[in-house]
Amino acid sequence: MHNNNNSNLWMIVYLFLGIFFALVSSHPLKTTDQQQQQHHIEPVNEEKQDRIQVDLFSQLLSTHWQFDHLDSIMSQSHKEIADHIQNHIEIDIQTSDQPSLASFELRQQDQQQQQQPLQRQQQQKIMMQRPSMMRMEHMEYDLLKSQMMNAIQARTQGLLPEMWDQAGEALGRPAIEGYVQQLLRTACPLHQEWVEMSCLDQHAMTLSSQLDAYVQNHLTAIWTLFQKDALPNLLQSTVKELEKVVDYFNDEAQDNHPRIIVHVLPWSTYNPSSIMDLSSLDDHSLFSNFITLAKI
Repeated sequence: MHNNNNSNLWMIVYLFLGIFFALVSSHPLKTTDQQQQQHHIEPVNEEKQDRIQVDLFSQLLSTHWQFDHLDSIMSQSHKEIADHIQNHIEIDIQTSDQPSLASFELRQQDQQQQQQPLQRQQQQKIMMQRPSMMRMEHMEYDLLKSQMMNAIQARTQGLLPEMWDQAGEALGRPAIEGYVQQLLRTACPLHQEWVEMSCLDQHAMTLSSQLDAYVQNHLTAIWTLFQKDALPNLLQSTVKELEKVVDYFNDEAQDNHPRIIVHVLPWSTYNPSSIMDLSSLDDHSLFSNFITLAKI
C-alpha cells in the first residue's frame, strides 16, 4: 500500500515537470543581446528623422531681419532723407530798407548846429554804436536760423517712421514670416508643421538668396514710392510749417529790423546707400544657424 502511494506521487511530479518544460519551450526567454539590440533600433530611426518646425524657423529669421538689419537701415535712411530735405530749404536774412545814416544827419542838421560840443560828441558815439547793434541783430538772426534748420531736421525724422510703416508693410515681421514659410513649403515636402532638416540644409543657400532678393526688391519699391510722392509732399508740408513761423517773427519785428526770407529749391532725387545696397550683409551662414535652432 505504501509503495503504491509513492509511485503515484512520483507520477504527479513527473507530470508537473513535463507541463512546465512544455510551456518554457513554447515561449523562449529573450537573451540580453536581443534586448539590447531592440533598444538600439529606435534612436537610429529618430536620428534619421531630424525635423525643423516651420513656425519657429520663420519667427527666428524674421526677428533677425527686423532687429539686426531693417531697423538700422531705416534709422540711417531717416538721417539721410532729413539731410536731403534740409538741403532744399534756404533761410536768408534780408535787411529792410532803413533810413540811411546820412539822411538822418541831414534831417537833424539844423539841430546839430545848435548843439553844444558835448552833445555832438554824444551823438557821434551813438552813431558809432549802430553798426555794432546791427551785428548783434545779425548774430541773433543767425541763431534763429540755426534753430529753424534743426527744427526741420527733427520734424522730418519724426514723420518718417510712420511713412515707413505705411509703405513698408511687406517688410514687417508678419509679412517676412509668411514669405519664409512659403519658401519652405515650396522647397521641401511639408509634414503637418515641419519639414525635414536634410531638405532644408540642401536648399539653404538658395532660400537665403531668395529672402535677400525679397527684401531688396521691397526696399527699392518703397524708395521709388518715396521719391515719387511721399518726400516731395513732405518737403511742401515742412515749408508751409516753416513759413508760418517765419511770418510770425517778421510780423513781430520792427520796421527797421531785418526780415527772414525762405527759399525752396525744386525736389531732386537721389539714392541713399543705406537702402540700395544689401550685398554686404552676407547672412547665408546665419540662415544655417537658424535651421539648427529650429530643430525639433
